[in-house]
Amino acid sequence: MSKKIKVAVTGGIGSGKSIVCDLLEKKGYPIIRADVLGKELLKNDSQVKAEIIREFGDEAYKYELPDHKFIAAQVFTNEQKLKAINSIIHPRTLKIIEMKMADYLSSHDIVFVESALIYEAEREELFDYILLVYSEDDLKISRIIERDQESIDNIRRRMENQIPDLQKKEWADFTIDNNGTLEDLNSKTEFILSLLKSM
Repeated sequence: MSKKIKVAVTGGIGSGKSIVCDLLEKKGYPIIRADVLGKELLKNDSQVKAEIIREFGDEAYKYELPDHKFIAAQVFTNEQKLKAINSIIHPRTLKIIEMKMADYLSSHDIVFVESALIYEAEREELFDYILLVYSEDDLKISRIIERDQESIDNIRRRMENQIPDLQKKEWADFTIDNNGTLEDLNSKTEFILSLLKSM
């Protein structure tokens, strides 16, 4: 393969995009996880911490660590707070992603970036291709309840802050329907990978 390829893996909360990235990682492909980078910034970047406390108050941190439940409760019930945290975290996260992509592509042909908010943040131009992982809302909700012990109301509020999958399907270069088994998901991921390798 001569061309170096940057692929965003996106999808709504509970869609299974992290599992797709886990499968790709096991095959030896580098994965950059935007959510992990954002959490690291919240925890370790003193300027981010100062801006978060200014916006959300001292309760945003407990014992010097970010209180993710408190912050989530604020942002998913208040659109202005959501915009505020995104304006603090997103630009810094994107800079790190761009640096990491360049670094990985010096020794790999394909790099994958897992991010729920590619379209919401209007960052499609950073990538050569966008892969959308989607599934039915009821299935997403049951997965999130099992994983995070979240209430249905909270989950629905979080889902409302994301662009619907139906819209994202029209924009994405590739899609994976994750309404079946893990074996199905693995086969579909293999197929997408074979397409990317042939580009």
